[in-house]
Amino acid sequence: MSLRLDGCCVTYLDDGARVSALEDLSLDVPDGRVVLLTGPSGCGKSTVLRCVNGLVPAFHEARLTGGVEVDGRSVAGMTLSGLAAAVGTVFQDPRSEFFTFDVTSELAFPCENLGWEGGSIRRRLGEVAERVGITGLLGRRLARLSSGEKQKVAIAVALMPGPRTLLFDEPSANLDFPAIRELQRILSLLKAKGKTILVAEHRIWYLMDIVDRVIYLQDGAVISDMPIEGFRRLSERDMRSRGLRSRDLAALQPEATVRPSASGNVLSLENVSVRLGGNEVLKSISFQANAG
Repeated sequence: MSLRLDGCCVTYLDDGARVSALEDLSLDVPDGRVVLLTGPSGCGKSTVLRCVNGLVPAFHEARLTGGVEVDGRSVAGMTLSGLAAAVGTVFQDPRSEFFTFDVTSELAFPCENLGWEGGSIRRRLGEVAERVGITGLLGRRLARLSSGEKQKVAIAVALMPGPRTLLFDEPSANLDFPAIRELQRILSLLKAKGKTILVAEHRIWYLMDIVDRVIYLQDGAVISDMPIEGFRRLSERDMRSRGLRSRDLAALQPEATVRPSASGNVLSLENVSVRLGGNEVLKSISFQANAG
């Protein structure tokens, strides 16, 4: 079993207040499986990932009870360097996890921290860059990359120490459509390589051909845990009752018959000016928007 959470309860300590995030949550994920964690905002998806990578309670001020295991080892008994080698994490905003200024240095950074020899780092860097498709980005300034390019670099960084388990926290949140397609390709590749993957997401259409299971969380508890086949059979009414987004990309596309109309005005602004704190932020703005 690659991942195991056994009766986990997490309570965050927020300015003296106690906020419950997980309630007696148990979860088993076999090696090589891809699991989607979904549910409304604040349901506990990110907290599950933080338990697995050790950020709770090592970084976030919280009380954790219950057991968490990765590759048969208790997370509580692992060193931070041991966890870094076993679990890779990709966050919603890659900029929050970058430590250096250029792509090559960023890829080398985790292995340098683990004490790898220089030649081994260079070989690994070349392998990972080719696998993720960022060889052309090596040496580039991180600040000059697009959101999609930064996300690919973040994935490559997570792969550098060679973890068997990967965690993705809403990885598509800041990406446009082509970048989501590229993320989809990389996740499919990682699955084919036998990686164990947990993805916490609201946007789910791009994962339907990748995930093996879908776990729906609410108020820190598992409400449903079903294989992808069962999730596909959920009715649209069931999806809406859970507040879940569409599973079908085609359903998200505008109908081809919809055209802008010369009539049917639905929004009109005329000479709108706005001052905030003594500053003029809008000056005589006028426009109309038609239906469609």
